[in-house]
Amino acid sequence: MNSRIFQRLSLGSKDDKAQERPLLLTSTSLAQQAYGECLDLFKRRLGLEGDQDLTVLVTVTMSPWPTANNFIKVIADEFEKVAREEIQVSPKLRLLDLIGFELGFWRLTHICFFSECSEEKCG
Repeated sequence: MNSRIFQRLSLGSKDDKAQERPLLLTSTSLAQQAYGECLDLFKRRLGLEGDQDLTVLVTVTMSPWPTANNFIKVIADEFEKVAREEIQVSPKLRLLDLIGFELGFWRLTHICFFSECSEEKCG
């Protein structure tokens, strides 16, 4: 499902137009070998098991005023719309599986900081 969401919300070829996307995403892979126990704990919090790498979707807000005009809510709503459409393709999934949560009036997919994690600290 992440792959389908990524294809819909990213620029994958020179012919793709940013104006045709409600928001732009990138993705990254958290390598099990590099993150070790930190990734194990994170996956456990997500309800995931296994020692495979974890691919995550990323969006970055460059606005210095991300709370103006409900900008974060607009981004979250657009992401949720696409995610719900993709869930229809994979009916065994639920929106809860996207690890969404409410924070005030903003819906955020997840916040995670691996910058403090290193092999020395986390295995």
